[in-house]
Amino acid sequence: FVNMAVKFSARGVSDIKAHLVLVSKYRKKVFTDEMLTTIEAVMNKNLEKNGCELIEFNGESDHVHLLFQYLPQQQLSRLLNSMKTATSRVLSKQFEA
Repeated sequence: FVNMAVKFSARGVSDIKAHLVLVSKYRKKVFTDEMLTTIEAVMNKNLEKNGCELIEFNGESDHVHLLFQYLPQQQLSRLLNSMKTATSRVLSKQFEA
């Protein structure tokens, strides 16, 4: 992995990573290279805003992979919901159908 940094907080030390795969509906090939670049930027910004770190990002026309580090105080479901909402909003604005 690119970064093996340990996260320190007032109460402890952690190194929690999640590998997330997001797939387009029916695995349709909808993502262009420009969209993938935008998705990576939005995800990275959202993770940094929440004190997390994007370690690796990769994508193809029908899915994206993210490997990121987060803190144990964070509720993973809320973090993912925030990331997906922000990405969906930006993609809808930039790449109108």
